[in-house]
Amino acid sequence: MDQQYEDFKKQVKDSSDIVDVIGGYISLQKKGRYYWACCPFHGEKTPSFSVDKERQFFYCYGEQHLPGSGQVAGCSCQYPNPRIAPDGG
Repeated sequence: MDQQYEDFKKQVKDSSDIVDVIGGYISLQKKGRYYWACCPFHGEKTPSFSVDKERQFFYCYGEQHLPGSGQVAGCSCQYPNPRIAPDGG
């Protein structure tokens, strides 16, 4: 990929807290060292979407093939999604 794009992604990651970013779209519940929610990218009844604040990483155990899994830039690139709206809107 283009180095300028990679530099931009690193800048976004370094200046953002993934829990704050994702928590602006969905309600996260802290359980142990991770934050959990039902995945916003597919329907489910049991939370499988985890966010690791310490490593600034997210992962969905129900959809391991999500493009951009793990990075705040990858997650934000998947918005807008009908199930996700900032401020509950």
